[in-house]
Amino acid sequence: MGLSIIAATAQPLPSDHLIVPGMRIGNAELAQADQGALQRNLGEPNQTDQRGDMATYRYGAPKPDGGPPDELAVMLDLNKDAPFEIATASPDYHTSQGIGVGSSAATVRAALGPPLCMGDDGKGNGIIVYDTIWFRIAQGAVIRATIRPHLNAGDFRTGAAHC
Repeated sequence: MGLSIIAATAQPLPSDHLIVPGMRIGNAELAQADQGALQRNLGEPNQTDQRGDMATYRYGAPKPDGGPPDELAVMLDLNKDAPFEIATASPDYHTSQGIGVGSSAATVRAALGPPLCMGDDGKGNGIIVYDTIWFRIAQGAVIRATIRPHLNAGDFRTGAAHC
């Protein structure tokens, strides 16, 4: 298993901050995307981690005011040259219902309805999974929002917080 890290100068991301479950987070798209589309939409990644035929491209830059960085992580299947998951831990991104990092778990469930599954580790860390978006929760609030084209409860059978 190899690990390759390429660091680039941090660049601000385009100003689109909408999470569209199963489709895109900001200008990072799942459908019809490839490495070239990511570069056109987001520029060069600030960091690339590669393990086998999977790579994670990290984009974003610290804010000038010292606030939390505007960041996206795009996971790619290098064999297919296609992203399969996009995530953010930035509070800048929200769904059309206003759900994003910082939202309470109760707000997520109220806005999006019953999830496919929920799980926690008994220590305040958990997940809430829907069909095209899932949230990592810590101390009752979203700390990471992640999209895929399709999810099912079986995708989350293992891990510290699982369904």
